[in-house]
Amino acid sequence: MAYSKTAGAGIIFHRFPGFVTIRQEWITRCSSKTTFNPDSSRMCSSYFTIEDYERDLKNELLGSPLKRILKKTAIPSLELAEIQENYDAGQRQDHSEKLLEVV
Repeated sequence: MAYSKTAGAGIIFHRFPGFVTIRQEWITRCSSKTTFNPDSSRMCSSYFTIEDYERDLKNELLGSPLKRILKKTAIPSLELAEIQENYDAGQRQDHSEKLLEVV
């Protein structure tokens, strides 16, 4: 599914992981007053560091476009506290809408 607000911005959306411990950490970091279903929600790539992604050696060697694949142990860590504070304060920002995208 294409997201018109993020098309061409290099932003991708990741499914919540299946591994229980990591999945629970994602849910904990996303906890807010809004309930959500992690089975149908997505996490924006802007919440992950470059170290959270696996190297795409095959495409690096072939000179093909690189795929951004999260490591199985990746935990969202960037900007979450700031977005949560803004959400709790009732401030609506376009950026905060990226926290959870429900498909």
